[in-house]
Amino acid sequence: MAGDNSNQTAPATRAAAETAPWLFGPRISIAYCCVFAFAGMALPYFPLWLQFKGLSEFQIGVVLSAPMVMRVLSSGPLIAYADTRPDRANFTIVMYIIATLMMVLYAWTSGFWWILAVTIAMNFFFNPVVPLVDAIAMSGVRRYGTNYGSIRIWGSVIFIIANLAGGRYLLDAPPSYILYALIVSLAVGSVLILTLPKIGKRRNITNSEMDEFRFSKMLKMPRFILVLLAAGIIQASHALVYSFGSIYWQKLGYSGLTIGILWGLAVAAEVVLFQYGNWLIKNVGTMGLFAIGGFAALLRWTIFPLDPGLIGFLLLQLLHGLTFGAVHIATMYFIMESVPEERIASAQGVGFVLAGLVMAIAVFSSGYIYQNFEVQGFWGMAMMAVLALILLKIATHFPIKNNGEVDPG
Repeated sequence: MAGDNSNQTAPATRAAAETAPWLFGPRISIAYCCVFAFAGMALPYFPLWLQFKGLSEFQIGVVLSAPMVMRVLSSGPLIAYADTRPDRANFTIVMYIIATLMMVLYAWTSGFWWILAVTIAMNFFFNPVVPLVDAIAMSGVRRYGTNYGSIRIWGSVIFIIANLAGGRYLLDAPPSYILYALIVSLAVGSVLILTLPKIGKRRNITNSEMDEFRFSKMLKMPRFILVLLAAGIIQASHALVYSFGSIYWQKLGYSGLTIGILWGLAVAAEVVLFQYGNWLIKNVGTMGLFAIGGFAALLRWTIFPLDPGLIGFLLLQLLHGLTFGAVHIATMYFIMESVPEERIASAQGVGFVLAGLVMAIAVFSSGYIYQNFEVQGFWGMAMMAVLALILLKIATHFPIKNNGEVDPG
């Protein structure tokens, strides 16, 4: 798999000689910060708010799986619809602002079913935002030769800051403050995301290109689907640590600040990976980077249940740079290499749906797994990494066109 490096950087070198919009990279980075300031607090601490609201471990697993279910049911078509608009940025901004309004509803919500309903409504609008920002960023890579890693890195930096701030202040404050912090982060983001650059569409796109890579046709491309499914499985192997990592570390007696450091260190490793993403793509290739991420996930989730102590957990969290960061970078470049620019959002939608399907199953099951097997459930996450590596190997047997586009037949 690591040797499959043919034509890996072609799209970036074919970037058209166009002038990028003013501060294109920083403005995309701001959009990522709008998303990840919220995610940096929601991912580790929202489960604690759900626990405060009286939900059982199984109910927490159900609520946390709702965003992934919405990916499968609605996000793919919504993201593909953005490709039909004159500019994806306007659609992205509207989705983010409506999601913020939905988040406010939690303040008047109690009980499992009402919390689940608000979660579904909020994520109907919020889920498409990241892949749409990714699509705009990757269009910039193709048109202007920008560096995706140097743009995306700032989302991870703000994620770390939100992690640490949450660990320092939210875990030592009344649990209700977790919700207030999440609402404020989205409200501020609703103002800042208005700076998202609008780049429109290429003028030389042909109808045949657009038709060949429709959302429905991409679902029939074997190599494309297998690789994105494998990537989704590796990302879904994080489900148990996302859902119950903070709860488990609290049970072991770690302080809120220590838990924040554990989360922050994981994303710090991700930041380093993004900084060298272009170099890795050029020297290892997308398929090689996928494989590295899969083997790192196998190692990480195999050791995690053994309670290696604080130093051990710190080292395992550093592997996040590979288990998430390497797989994410490889996914972005694989999509860019596989479809025309005007179908990047649709391709993101395909990957988003596949990843959402696997993640929904993993997160939905996480409550049951943790309730019955506790930390030993991470060995199941390790088996997911094995499955992903097998799918990646199978994918290499399907053809790829010489121009870097996946063979639709």
